[in-house]
Amino acid sequence: MPEAAADGGDSVDRDRLRVALDATPLLGHPTGVGNFCAGALLGLGARADLDVRAFAVSWRRRGEIGALLPEGVRAGQRPMPARPLHSLWSRGSFPPIEWFIGSAGVVHGTNFVVPPTRSAARVVTVHDLTAVRFPELCDAPSLRFPSLIRRAVAAGAWVHTPSAFVADEVIEVFGVAPERVRAVHSGIPPLELLEPLLAASEPPVGAGLPAGVRRYLLAVGTAEPRKDLPGLVRAFDALAADRLDLGLVLVGADGWGAAALDQAVSVRLSRLDSRCRLAEA
Repeated sequence: MPEAAADGGDSVDRDRLRVALDATPLLGHPTGVGNFCAGALLGLGARADLDVRAFAVSWRRRGEIGALLPEGVRAGQRPMPARPLHSLWSRGSFPPIEWFIGSAGVVHGTNFVVPPTRSAARVVTVHDLTAVRFPELCDAPSLRFPSLIRRAVAAGAWVHTPSAFVADEVIEVFGVAPERVRAVHSGIPPLELLEPLLAASEPPVGAGLPAGVRRYLLAVGTAEPRKDLPGLVRAFDALAADRLDLGLVLVGADGWGAAALDQAVSVRLSRLDSRCRLAEA
């Protein structure tokens, strides 16, 4: 008899490998990790040999995932309270993710954390080792990532990284066997998928360049300390003071470094001749 999945009424297709991917980063205002998740789901969902499911470690917002998924990917899960589960998973291997999403052959944790499983193989994506190398640049939740990674690899999880550099760091810091670490670079979305999004999008707020500015430097990223956007503003101030045709455009969401960025821009606004513009993406 087929095994019932967490969404009820759905059964396991035993001719295809079921991959369950943590799509929590798609919720809210997606950052780089959210875009990585979207691309991974797009590529995996197009494979005929895979049965791809997405889940969100969220109690209230889990229902939003379905509308964010590409063709070929389905969602279905029981409620998952994020804070209690992350607390439990940081201490042990209970409860297994199958309790919430049903059976899976592989579970992919896309943002430094892969839930414990009952029998499924696990893959954890490690985007960088900022929490290890520069802990002063991380918030409290991010500082828990190293212990969660260590627990996962000790239990046999495979590690995915976006670059060979980070793969080498993972091998060095966590003592993972090299054959269990895979560097797979993030891809570029197909142009046919980007064009409708670009055509429908509104211009970023405040992105209009002042008169006389014909060129600009563009920085894209959430305002947080590890991006050092205040340092970029100061560097622009020093290097472009006599280049009146050059502007600086910062595009991204507010993070826990937004106040420092606002201060850096405000302090130097007159010296920048209003050539530094902030735009919320």
